[in-house]
Amino acid sequence: MCAFVLMLGLRTIVVGVYVDNLLTTKTDEGLLNQSSKDLASLELKDLGPVEDFFFKMRISFNMEVGHKVDQEHAITEMLQQNGLEKANAVRAPIADESSLESASEK
Repeated sequence: MCAFVLMLGLRTIVVGVYVDNLLTTKTDEGLLNQSSKDLASLELKDLGPVEDFFFKMRISFNMEVGHKVDQEHAITEMLQQNGLEKANAVRAPIADESSLESASEK
């Protein structure tokens, strides 16, 4: 999957591309409309908002927080398929100033 980002001042549009699928999000409706016009030469079908999962990524939206993307479900499934769901976690080297939150945190 590739992600393309266009930032014009405070306006941003992100387009995720995977084979023949596009996922777009924006901070400005006008920017999305212009991008749709730019892509008019392609045969596109708007499937509406992402309801839950998109290519094993859980996508949710909250007006206060914005978009939230996680792959907890896919990782759990992969661990189960390989018999590692009870494996012990080990600490990975990560900078102290990094801030990560659990997918279950709202």
